[in-house]
Amino acid sequence: MTKKYFMAIISLFVFLILMGNVPAPWWACDGKNEGDSCTAAGYTCSILRRGVCRQQEKNCKDDPQTKINECLWCSK
Repeated sequence: MTKKYFMAIISLFVFLILMGNVPAPWWACDGKNEGDSCTAAGYTCSILRRGVCRQQEKNCKDDPQTKINECLWCSK
């Protein structure tokens, strides 16, 4: 019984560590404009995940104090 709990805890720990390494959704469009091509390398194989930088939400407000446009995401 303790081996099952140990494996469950290890599995949860590994899952949480891997989720922390996923890049932010706007990462692929950093420094690009709307309509530019992008590759979301980090989510899946970069060959399969080619897309275009698009505004994701109509009500999204970009923080003017940062250089990054958080509303611009790479999507198909």
